[in-house]
Amino acid sequence: MIFFIKKLFKFFNIPIISPSTEASVISFNKKLTKLFAQSVSVPVLPFETLSIFNREKKPDLDFPLIIKPLRLGSSIGIQVVHSQDIFQYALDSVFEFDDEVIIEPYISNIQEFNIAGVLTTQGLIISKIEEVSKNRKEKSEILKKATSILRVDEKDLPRVIERFKKEIKEMEEEIQRLATKRKTS
Repeated sequence: MIFFIKKLFKFFNIPIISPSTEASVISFNKKLTKLFAQSVSVPVLPFETLSIFNREKKPDLDFPLIIKPLRLGSSIGIQVVHSQDIFQYALDSVFEFDDEVIIEPYISNIQEFNIAGVLTTQGLIISKIEEVSKNRKEKSEILKKATSILRVDEKDLPRVIERFKKEIKEMEEEIQRLATKRKTS
């Protein structure tokens, strides 16, 4: 979806703050991200990828392992596997989220942090550093809240669809207005 929105803004010459399409593609795919990191001498954990079509291949890595969807974030669909007996089950579980997975050695007791940055004409602006929550219960509660907000009663569906159509139409009109304004200025 982000690629479509970026192309739409580019078509109408509307400035957008976003990584380049190439950077988005690389960072969206964990294998491409790791290959890029290796190419600029950033150390990465050993990894293997499997697709749904070669799911029978056994990894050449030692247990415990972590299996992740190749193209998802926010720890969605991740499985930690401590032995071969549950590997196939865990793999099938992760394939519910993506048709390709990345497998890495699992390292316990690590601290994980998020940080964002942008390079502007005023220099590098960096967000505050936040520790990633390892609390599965907390993540589960956040997901429950998000899905309860998104649930729509069947009887309300026609009204919600009309509202979305109206909002999309308003966005199209605003994009068109901004594009016209840019062309005349």
